Amino acid sequence: MADLLSSLKLIAKAKAGNTDILHEHKWLSYLYRTDEKNVNLEQVESLENLEPNPVLHYVEKTLAILDRCYADLPASEKEIIEEVLRWSEVAKCGSAQKREEWRRRGFQLRIHNIGSARIYAHEQMAVPFGQRHLQKEDLIYTLILTHGLVGQFIRGEVRYRQLYPLIDWIQSHRSSLKWDIKRILLALNHCIIEGVSPAIWEKVRAETSQITSWIAAGEKSREHSLKERLRRLRECSIQKGEDFEALYTKWFSNRELASMFHLLFQKTDIWYVESALQDFSFEEFLKIFLLVYQKTNLLTVEQISFEPLMKDIYYDYKGKKSVNLYKKRIIEAYLKACPLAGLISGDTQPNEHVTLELIPFDSLGSTTGVNFTFSKPGEKLIAFCQEAEKSPLYERSILLLYDFFGFRKDAFDRLQNEQHYLADMNNAEDHKKIIADFAKGTVMIDVGAGGGIMLDLLSEKHPDADITGIDISTNVIQELERKKVRERKSWKVKQADALKLSSYFELESADTIIFSSILHEMYSYIPFHGRTYNPDVVKAALKSAFAVLKPGGA
Repeated sequence: MADLLSSLKLIAKAKAGNTDILHEHKWLSYLYRTDEKNVNLEQVESLENLEPNPVLHYVEKTLAILDRCYADLPASEKEIIEEVLRWSEVAKCGSAQKREEWRRRGFQLRIHNIGSARIYAHEQMAVPFGQRHLQKEDLIYTLILTHGLVGQFIRGEVRYRQLYPLIDWIQSHRSSLKWDIKRILLALNHCIIEGVSPAIWEKVRAETSQITSWIAAGEKSREHSLKERLRRLRECSIQKGEDFEALYTKWFSNRELASMFHLLFQKTDIWYVESALQDFSFEEFLKIFLLVYQKTNLLTVEQISFEPLMKDIYYDYKGKKSVNLYKKRIIEAYLKACPLAGLISGDTQPNEHVTLELIPFDSLGSTTGVNFTFSKPGEKLIAFCQEAEKSPLYERSILLLYDFFGFRKDAFDRLQNEQHYLADMNNAEDHKKIIADFAKGTVMIDVGAGGGIMLDLLSEKHPDADITGIDISTNVIQELERKKVRERKSWKVKQADALKLSSYFELESADTIIFSSILHEMYSYIPFHGRTYNPDVVKAALKSAFAVLKPGGA
């Protein structure tokens, strides 16, 4: 077998245009000859600037880590790791003709570790029997089969039992092994994880070492609890300020909901879920899984992949990978119209514009993909809005989208420009400080709290006051709740309608009510008595405020 440096040289030669070497090295041929871009988009910053062959690039990085960090590893162990790294991604690649051949053979290409293991095993049959080292091949096959699962277990996507084939193999060969399995496992997983992200590797290094020790020792009783698995699946959302403990307690006190999630998560591995769903709220996350639960055959399903949704939910906006907020808002509106109690009981309201779809990945029903599909008019309107971003048609196209799907117009400025919009509001800090100086009393309401700058200024100026920010936008409230947890703020937020404040606050209970950078939005975008640009909406908002304002309040 060629040494590792030779493998890196082979990749370099192929990338430089020397395709003759592909005939001699099947793994490289499959990685090189591909039109597919099967890659986890979570770590990608720009789809437009994605590597021409991201899988080959990733494999090259993993091999380089092995070469750089494990020069002192015994040659026989290094060869095993090299061979695993060469073959473990091939199911993501291959020419269209080769992929069709693999599908006819029944290879599972959508769950990449399983498909790659089958491809490796098939190719080994072409090696003359007298040249084969069956125990070593068997170990390589098993390591490819379980490739990446340590990292996916750490993320909460995969059950620990998926590592049982590797644990069983080690146990059955322990007396005859010539290699240090713990050392191989740790080095292999180092290459796999750091190849994705050096920062992630530093974060999970200790846990990876612990898990590989369990595997090498033959330990099996290491499954995560449902709560822990969900916590890991929401890690990115928690880092943004999601109060997971409070939300889990709130929703999983419902025994029927908890029972459904226990059953689904006990039976399945769930791929790409964090990549696809991290920008959805916890409640939306639960609703999506309940929709999956309703449509899944729980007797046969083993693997659920959110890869189709992950690929569909992202697009390039001004050169940077962004969540397609047109699609996301439509999905959010659909989920908002589905009460959780109805989803638990199996009662879902059909929506003419969007549907959660399960995509069978095999004929047995064991593996399925998840995505949302949109009506043909909806798809065309979304495409039109994306194209209109480049022209003066943008504002008109967004209003068309809002009319078509029944969205509120007052979220207009935040649809595709949400982060910039909230940042602009926060940049008006000097002007808003003057407003905070005029506030008085101990109970204050900030109408249209937006990015939260007014709430922060009120808290600084009036540290003993009971301050509540309201906004009609679910997304703004969710971001404010995350900000509150992340930055340990004392103010509160509430989703509420400024035209009906007495529905949310006691009459004559507030000392100060603030309308900052919001009345023009209400005037422009809220349909009032059948039309927008209606001055009566401003009058109604002020009347609503005076109803909950104390006599003599501000």
